[in-house]
Amino acid sequence: PTLDALEMDDKAKSAGITAVIGIGASPGITNILAVYACSKLDEVDELITAWGLDIDIKAGRKPKYFIKPDKLMKRLGKKQDKPNAAIQHLLYETVEKIPIFRDGKMIEINPLIETEKRYDFPGYKDMYTCYIGHPEPVTLSRTIKANAISNVMYIGELATTVVREYSKKIKDKELTIEEATIALNKDYIEMEKRVYSGEKEILEQYVGGPPTLSVIATGTKNGKRKKVGVALGREPYGEMAGVTSIPLGIATIMLIEGKITKKGILTPEEAFKDNPMEFFNRIAPYCGKNLTGKDILIENEVDL
Repeated sequence: PTLDALEMDDKAKSAGITAVIGIGASPGITNILAVYACSKLDEVDELITAWGLDIDIKAGRKPKYFIKPDKLMKRLGKKQDKPNAAIQHLLYETVEKIPIFRDGKMIEINPLIETEKRYDFPGYKDMYTCYIGHPEPVTLSRTIKANAISNVMYIGELATTVVREYSKKIKDKELTIEEATIALNKDYIEMEKRVYSGEKEILEQYVGGPPTLSVIATGTKNGKRKKVGVALGREPYGEMAGVTSIPLGIATIMLIEGKITKKGILTPEEAFKDNPMEFFNRIAPYCGKNLTGKDILIENEVDL
């Protein structure tokens, strides 16, 4: 869908239209984190966008009219046996080859392959990661000059293994993607219960890991090799719903205000390339009272 949308760029420009696509959590926040992280380097060698499970993430205040999806379905008298959209999207990202940017060119690899090294966000525990299909490597390579750009997932080794099993069942036509989504969601709920009950085997896979959305940029600054890690240390209330919808709302408001003036089909990094911190300043109040962009970001750097 991302590439299809980008093909309409010339038509949008001719019509004087601005459309910002993929402005949610990932893609969206991760792209803007990437822009900000790379701005701290003179040259970028490798860029990794990542998302995972942070069991201790801090969130903003609950909105007055917020209602959890399961409660909403119950109020409406609807059955809750429909596929979870986020999990279904995850499975879609595992059934075909995925794009990553390596050695200055786009290549395709199999999804869910374990990364060559663990995800080592500065100041946090190294995490087990695998490659997952997402738009970030495709779009960021158009804006940020780097030798390698990839997107990885850190949801724990056990959870990743379960995803691999369901992905295989879909490819082997043992389950439809809808059936696999419903089954995987049930498995995830059980695993989540085990995490929050303090089961050591699972809990230790998450404790000490980086926040849910993070990026690592490796390169040079003033001739010295550096690794820069930037993460969203606080999130809007509502988990997936909040962290996906608030960025969309902010982009819409900034577009109306004339803060985004470029015409065409824009990716998040193109829309906010010149003002990433303004985006984070806008999202900060949803993450906690009297906060600024600097308050909600974790910025760690190490010399290599």
